[in-house]
Amino acid sequence: MKMTIVTTIVTVHGVSRVKDRCNVKNVRSAEKNVTLAIQRGKRAEDLTSWERSYLSKEAYDDCTAIAYNNFCYIVNSAGACVTLYPLPSW
Repeated sequence: MKMTIVTTIVTVHGVSRVKDRCNVKNVRSAEKNVTLAIQRGKRAEDLTSWERSYLSKEAYDDCTAIAYNNFCYIVNSAGACVTLYPLPSW
């Protein structure tokens, strides 16, 4: 069985936002939360209607917006989580 290790880069601002908004206590938990969002989250092309337009609008400057667990994660092209904020109620 071959195991692959995937590391996720989270900026300092991203870590503080995850800790504040997702109620996690340490950096490791914040990084795990972002990793799960990148792996399991929905991107604009996965959604329909105004959810797609909302995430497309939030993705700017070569970034991707990912909807996961009622939050919008902003991830840049290098795979680093820049920030997150709550999604509007859908």
